[in-house]
Amino acid sequence: MAIIGGSPLVKDCAFIRNRGSEAGAGSAIFCFAELTPPQIIACYFDGNTATTALYVAGSAVVVRGCFFTGHDIDYTPAIADYSTDGAWIESCRFTANRTLYGPGAVQCGSRTVLLNCQFYDNASGLWAGGAITVRDGTTVRNCTFAGNFTASGGGGAVHASGSASSFQNCVFWNNDPVPITFQNESPVITYGLVEGGWPGEGNIDLDPRFVD
Repeated sequence: MAIIGGSPLVKDCAFIRNRGSEAGAGSAIFCFAELTPPQIIACYFDGNTATTALYVAGSAVVVRGCFFTGHDIDYTPAIADYSTDGAWIESCRFTANRTLYGPGAVQCGSRTVLLNCQFYDNASGLWAGGAITVRDGTTVRNCTFAGNFTASGGGGAVHASGSASSFQNCVFWNNDPVPITFQNESPVITYGLVEGGWPGEGNIDLDPRFVD
């Protein structure tokens, strides 16, 4: 699907085993938005390959209540945000997504907002940030990162670059080899549960005791 300039509502749809033929085009959805953001609501993305499942360019997009799983891609994650205004990603789940040269789940832009999302068992082969990469002011709130992995030696859950991004009320547990790494400025983490500890107001290092 290509969204060029319009602002449709895409709701209750499934995108399964689609294959992109051009790097950056989006194997399930390519979105180049202008002005009013398109909305992608309660959709299911599974096993889309060759390039990122959802490629965001132009202004912004709202992604809410979606599930991304089973993406096995060399260079791009399940969502790649290159928009100028930042994608708004809320109440989404990212599970068992894999890349070789990139984060497993989401490549955030400078204005990306992640709210109430879950990241579990995502992985990167040769890139820091098994679940997500953030940069230059990304905002992350009320998110859980558990069981994510990178073989690069970087952050199993998050790798941050550029100016400081902010994380509030997030859980980082059982991410390998370490939960978070950064380049340039350290991310600002407050009221979080971070395995191994992290400086910041209200942070704790305690077993979250997840329920299966």
